[in-house]
Amino acid sequence: MAVKRFVYANDLDRLEHNLVCDIPLDQTLSFKLTNTDYAPTGPNNNRVDIFWDFGFEGVFRSPVQGTSLGNIVQVGNQPEPEGDIADLKFVAFGGSYTNQGAPLSRARTEAFPFTRELIAIPPLLDVPLLISPAIGAPVVNNVIRFESGGPYTPDLFYLVLRNDSGIPVWQWILPGSQPFALIPDFPDFSSLPADIRPDPLLAGPLYLSMIAARTTPGFVYEAVSYREVDNEAWSAYSLNATTIQLP
Repeated sequence: MAVKRFVYANDLDRLEHNLVCDIPLDQTLSFKLTNTDYAPTGPNNNRVDIFWDFGFEGVFRSPVQGTSLGNIVQVGNQPEPEGDIADLKFVAFGGSYTNQGAPLSRARTEAFPFTRELIAIPPLLDVPLLISPAIGAPVVNNVIRFESGGPYTPDLFYLVLRNDSGIPVWQWILPGSQPFALIPDFPDFSSLPADIRPDPLLAGPLYLSMIAARTTPGFVYEAVSYREVDNEAWSAYSLNATTIQLP
């Protein structure tokens, strides 16, 4: 690998540098995953992705990832920080995935220095599973029920219901102790003219995403903000997706 450090450029600058590939990628990092998940419908494999943290110069994804069916995952072709990259740190995202997508559960480490010891990734959260209604069926009694067991509990659940264009039509931010979402009762709008008549209960299949998330230490649900409903703010999250219909 070749790296040129501390290169500054202004807008529209075009710079040329001769790079020498003198950084061997001959090291391996080993990781331990806790609370990995497996189900016939997914997740069906475990994976770790590594990012190289060069501080203010940026964070770059390693081109190599590690996969395993067990809870120990090794990622090869890594540099050993020395010389020009002596200050290099690593960040790892590890979890249980379905091929490259959902259902999934993943967690990230804080930046850490190179080590030959086994690196523990924070515990994974269980994937939320829809309990009621049945997949593709209408919601019963205005309640969407799901489960996301322990032993590691989330700080919050975030549910998003989208139409066939991918546009969110309903969203719920729920405490991690509440595995259900309520749909309010609406009055009868049929007396209103069609051009101004609201339609909060869309007909037909809708796409439901269910997310369980662990945020930052000291999280208080009663003070939640939209900044905390963002995977950049989550140290771990799990995701499942399905279809339902509104009542």
